[in-house]
Amino acid sequence: MKKLFFSMLAVISIYTANAQVTEPQPSLTKEDYLAKSRHQKVGGWILTGAGTIGLLLTLTSDAVNALNEGLGSIGNSATIESDTSYTVPYLLSAAALGSGIALLIASSRNKRRANEMDLRSFLKMEKGPLPLMAGRRDPCYPALAIRLSIK
Repeated sequence: MKKLFFSMLAVISIYTANAQVTEPQPSLTKEDYLAKSRHQKVGGWILTGAGTIGLLLTLTSDAVNALNEGLGSIGNSATIESDTSYTVPYLLSAAALGSGIALLIASSRNKRRANEMDLRSFLKMEKGPLPLMAGRRDPCYPALAIRLSIK
């Protein structure tokens, strides 16, 4: 009876033990984040410039087309109908502008991550097993980690 009791106690204590769960750490270093930020910033400026130029060119050609239609109807008694639609150039230019702005925001976020990697202590959310009646659940709890650099 003692053997059965202690073996059940050992199984239960192993099952409910909260040990640190080792998760794969990101392999990105500070230099990787800075290079990623630089590339995103270059791409962001290129896309933002292309989107802005595209919008300006589309607006200009749309205005010229509207002006030609208006002048053509003044000179002639018949109205001139244009089949030119500028919806696709407007959408493509707006998409390029929006994605360029998103890349610039992501660039600043990656640069901030690179600068935060210098901090020696940080707060990380760990997960630990928690047995429930209907199964197991892994709730998150904060853990303070201290990083010491040895040089």
